[in-house]
Amino acid sequence: MTDAEIIAGLRDLCGYVENGSDTSIQISQDDATKDWVIHIGRSGFPNGNWTWGYSFREACEKAITEFGKDYLR
Repeated sequence: MTDAEIIAGLRDLCGYVENGSDTSIQISQDDATKDWVIHIGRSGFPNGNWTWGYSFREACEKAITEFGKDYLR
């Protein structure tokens, strides 16, 4: 994926104000392992979908591939 595709994919996962989506993305890095973690779901709620990667790019690509546009429908 290109950088532009990753940004567009993450934006799609967030949803849009216009459609009433309350989905958010939380991105963090594990202090011990340095793995990147992406949580997709409502802010403040532990349930939702999680993905991780050894690099930021890998974590983003996994999230987009696994939970892309179909996740929002």
